[in-house]
Amino acid sequence: VKAENSEADHSPLSLSEGVKLTLFLTGENILGGNNSDKAKLHVPPGAILTIKGDGKLTTNSRKGAAIGGNSGENCGIIIIESGTIAISLWASGAGIGAGAGSPTPNTGKIIINGGNIGWNSNENSPTGAFIGGGEGCDGGNVTINGGHIKASCSASDAAIGGGKGGGAGEITITGGLVRTAGNAASSILPLGAGSEGTGGTIRISGGVVDAYTSDEANTAPIGGTNTTVEITDNAVIFAYNTRNDDNAGISGTTDEAQWQGIVFKGKTGTVYGNEVTLRESVVIPKGFTLTVETGKTLTVSKSVLMVNQGTIVCSDGTLTNNGIILDNGTFTGTPATA
Repeated sequence: VKAENSEADHSPLSLSEGVKLTLFLTGENILGGNNSDKAKLHVPPGAILTIKGDGKLTTNSRKGAAIGGNSGENCGIIIIESGTIAISLWASGAGIGAGAGSPTPNTGKIIINGGNIGWNSNENSPTGAFIGGGEGCDGGNVTINGGHIKASCSASDAAIGGGKGGGAGEITITGGLVRTAGNAASSILPLGAGSEGTGGTIRISGGVVDAYTSDEANTAPIGGTNTTVEITDNAVIFAYNTRNDDNAGISGTTDEAQWQGIVFKGKTGTVYGNEVTLRESVVIPKGFTLTVETGKTLTVSKSVLMVNQGTIVCSDGTLTNNGIILDNGTFTGTPATA
């Protein structure tokens, strides 16, 4: 399908309230055009869209979301099971989520269980989040259980979370690979609240989260003002600034004593909790150091690959390898093999 609707005053594809639709992607598909107020794939409140298949969808946002609400409108329920989705952010609507100027709190719900979702480009300094809220709107309810997500933010919007002026909303990550990138020219958190936005909750209990900024202000890439960050179970989080080794990693309201998982704040990683099991394959990049401290146990699960290109120190802690450790960096200590 190639539907651009450049001049039409409606979406190329639109659901009605109360409709439940499953969209199977096959081959190359484009939903685009210059229409400002309408979503390209319109999912209004009260509608449920499920996306599956092995094809690709390319689309873009303006004041309306690329996938989700029109301008002034939250989205309904959007579920992504598989497929490839490429989105360009061109204005103030979200890539997936709410349109610009939609009501807060955001009632939209986005659930990602699989697929490959990435940004094509950020043009003209968009103010809507890649996933979450449009300008002036919080991130709504975003749950990521799997898949590969590569999201970028501009000068005022989060990659995942709030648009400009919007809080983080409710972000839950339980699995998958989530990579969010900040803008080198601005101090914006890619995972959390948008510029001038406050509040929300971020819960990470699994998967691998790679969140980074690259601005001179050394902005922490996760959190936001009055934003609660909860890290539990077997989360693996890289939160750093590409220009600095000593980035704070996570800002906002946190209870670090209750964290559980592997967390890199800047380029220094620590095992939180007494026993952590690595369930997702991961790369420790060059220049990063992971320390398994005294009394801590890190277990690499069966079929899981840990590639060390940096430094792993476990001389006082315990590293149990039931999977594969590929050491291309520096390793201090002796891992136990079950």
